[in-house]
Amino acid sequence: AGGPPGGPGPGAGKGLGGGVFGTVRLVNTVVANNTAADDITPVSVNFTAVTGQAYRGPLAAFNVSGSPYLATAYTATITWGDGHTTTASGADGTIVKAGSDQFNILGVNTYSTAGTYPVTVVVTDQGGSSTEIDSQALVTDAM
Repeated sequence: AGGPPGGPGPGAGKGLGGGVFGTVRLVNTVVANNTAADDITPVSVNFTAVTGQAYRGPLAAFNVSGSPYLATAYTATITWGDGHTTTASGADGTIVKAGSDQFNILGVNTYSTAGTYPVTVVVTDQGGSSTEIDSQALVTDAM
């Protein structure tokens, strides 16, 4: 799944309009505290953002083998690494079903300072079980 190397990942541009879509690289990551009953396999998405500009795009994904569920069966809390925490709902982001077993988490955040930030997404299924997905934001200064 995903686009060409260095290109937009799965779900890029889905669910949110406009904004900065940086380079996205999908990295399969197994996180030790996966307690989800749905056997969620986390996929981190490392992305690039620009200071002062809203990043709108993919920041994590997950696969659920044989999932009969819609994206609405899951919620996500995003900790952006800069002191902001949001949920993937409404204007702050969304969860999009990108294939029979894959879901993409898209979010919106504006970083004020350049640097590398750890981004943590906690996905919770409808039964209350959760999985943590660790991604990374590389934030550069505006030109």
